[in-house]
Amino acid sequence: MVGEHLVRQHVVGRYLVMNGHHDRTTRTRRPARFATVAATLAAMTAGFVTLAGPADAARTTTATATATATATTAAVPVAPGSSLESIAGLEGARDGWACGWDGQGVDVALVDTGVTPVAGTGTVINGPDLSFDAQTGGAPYLDVFGHGTHLASIINGHDPGVTIQGACRRAKDGTLTNKPVPTATGFAGIAPGARIVNVKVGAADGAVDVTQVLAAIDWVVQHRNSDGLNIRVLALAYGTPSSNDAAHDALSHAVDIARRNGIVVVASAGNDGTTWTDLAFPARNPNIIAVGAADTNGSTTPADWTVPAFSDRGTLQRGVDLVALGANVQGLRVPGSYIDNLAPTTTGDRYVRGSGTSQATAIVAGLAAQLVQRYPTATPDQIKQSLQSSATIIKFGWSQWSQGWGAITADRYLQTAPSTTTWTTPLVTIGDGPIGNDRIDGTITLDGKTLTGEIDVQANPWTATWATTATKLTSWQNGLWNSHPYTGNTFAPTGWATTPWPTSWSGTPWNATGGTGGTWDGLRWNGVRWNGLRWNGLRWNGLRWNATTWT
Repeated sequence: MVGEHLVRQHVVGRYLVMNGHHDRTTRTRRPARFATVAATLAAMTAGFVTLAGPADAARTTTATATATATATTAAVPVAPGSSLESIAGLEGARDGWACGWDGQGVDVALVDTGVTPVAGTGTVINGPDLSFDAQTGGAPYLDVFGHGTHLASIINGHDPGVTIQGACRRAKDGTLTNKPVPTATGFAGIAPGARIVNVKVGAADGAVDVTQVLAAIDWVVQHRNSDGLNIRVLALAYGTPSSNDAAHDALSHAVDIARRNGIVVVASAGNDGTTWTDLAFPARNPNIIAVGAADTNGSTTPADWTVPAFSDRGTLQRGVDLVALGANVQGLRVPGSYIDNLAPTTTGDRYVRGSGTSQATAIVAGLAAQLVQRYPTATPDQIKQSLQSSATIIKFGWSQWSQGWGAITADRYLQTAPSTTTWTTPLVTIGDGPIGNDRIDGTITLDGKTLTGEIDVQANPWTATWATTATKLTSWQNGLWNSHPYTGNTFAPTGWATTPWPTSWSGTPWNATGGTGGTWDGLRWNGVRWNGLRWNGLRWNGLRWNATTWT
């Protein structure tokens, strides 16, 4: 069964493995449990430093608390490619840090389920909360699901005072020395000097519609250089199949606009390798970086690494661009979150391990932040080419396009430099495809009415006009997206201001649909895909979760 190989080796920490099969039945939310989760998170984060906006973030190097119930440090496993430290060493992040590139000055936008500032979280700036939670009394900005925090910790997490030990292995002439690979003195992500811009779209149980993701991407692009931000990397672990092609699909168009405006877009390929052929959108857009997963199989030698069965392979026409280690990846857990409740853990355990192309995407996003700091004038296309040239072909087992240029390795990464030659001609995107075609793998139902057709989550008509305004960078105007209220227009004390949505696709006002703790009475959903939930351990490999894939 898919994912079984992920639990062969026992390591300290929490594990939850999910296979690549999906249950298409709808499920009802459980308000009581999510109310408890929301209360737990509110209490847990009461003592944390709040970053209202970039000005505050510039004066605060980390968003961790002085005390928290989850601050106990569990033993860190050292299996090759298992601990985050090992992964960072194998893929070049520790070398980059030792040479002076830790992502400092670079903002990475993370469009996901939010970020909860558990101990070890790096600097986080709360952008808009476009999730259903923000409309129904839930926890704004916070990660009640448990996915976004895990990815954020991989990208820029770090313990207070952590440093790099060891010398830069790159000589002035570009050659490598025989010095050992540097190591961090404590828990640290790939680019601990970078900042995360948290744009929450996924709700307490992961529910999200494609139009919320589009609104988030548009916000990132239009605010990339406002209010002291410097968003140069966008990490997207979200993916959905679609009957649109890459030129006409809305998600494909949105990420391409980001690329055209200087943002390196890193998207997960998807975790349906045994059931799907094409990559998920937006990764199917050939202009951005589509990331698949690799497994070290317990070896430090890339020739022994393989592409796990769950990682989407793509096709000859559009395969992944490269792979990064995505099996048993260590990251921070959110106690009491949805994921946390799926796999009971020992009190005090700090980490959870996830397997999927989401984790691989977080790693590549961190490496991209290092490269942007290293080469600040490089274009997104040049950063993509640099990452591709940092890769080494790994063991075959699937088609060539399942690994692209191969897996990023430290020696190649340390020697890479932007190319002055354009390798490919970018696809021209239009973005006028039907939005309903991006909902073929999942639906959301509220009060018995399913969200389908050419409307957004507020039941506003969806037309090709969006593609035009998004291209012109005018889809957001003073808190209005597509001329409708979606968020506030400035940073508030805790993050970008929220605003009530006037109605829902069911016709019921949002203030009348809220259940306890950020849930919805009568809301059901059947699987928008966050690429590949395989939270390693405890052998939950028979568990099926509503066609949803969190990577």
